[in-house]
Amino acid sequence: MRTSPLLDLPTEVRLSILGHALRQPGTLELQHPVWTGLQDFCQPLFHVCRSLRQEALEAFYGTNDFLWIVDTENRLRSDPSTYPAPAAVVDKGKYVQPSVDTLLTPVLPWEYPHLFHHLRHLQINLYLPQDSDASALHDRLTALVKATDRGKRLAEFHVLITGKRRGSQMPLSAGERDALEVLAQMEVRGCVEVQTRYYFRAVSAGVRALDLQRRMTEMG
Repeated sequence: MRTSPLLDLPTEVRLSILGHALRQPGTLELQHPVWTGLQDFCQPLFHVCRSLRQEALEAFYGTNDFLWIVDTENRLRSDPSTYPAPAAVVDKGKYVQPSVDTLLTPVLPWEYPHLFHHLRHLQINLYLPQDSDASALHDRLTALVKATDRGKRLAEFHVLITGKRRGSQMPLSAGERDALEVLAQMEVRGCVEVQTRYYFRAVSAGVRALDLQRRMTEMG
């Protein structure tokens, strides 16, 4: 019985080919409902066979750029930190990925249990709360740091901090500073970029003072 020439290739070469084939334009949203644009997570390569499906998923999530929106005042959008996570499997000190699943079903990021193990390119759009209580933001960022394993596997981590109907001269509150400090726990070994909207001048000054971009890469 003949096998596919693709399956006969070395794993590294096959993953490179799959990465090119599954590369999507723009940024893909990790949450539902999505903000804008078409989200095509169900790729034909996911349905060829189970062995290729697992590698295709790894290539898809490792190659593309994904967006995670942190907005504590929006209760409709899903929270990626609550997505299913597989129990760690260790064999002789080495991580072994369990089988993805037994059925060739469509895959959405909130259904894929190995999402954060394969994610490499992540953008966070972080919205500061309008009220003075930043405890929900602190909790959400704490969950983000934990879900991404402190970003140790990320090749790129981009954070955009903005506000809603916030005055340009309204500085960060003490609670907001404490919440943003949680991001300093990240240990990204790749590229980190922290930005703010140019018209929130007081917020930009406060974020620069926290020096998050340097601190997130220094630990990594």
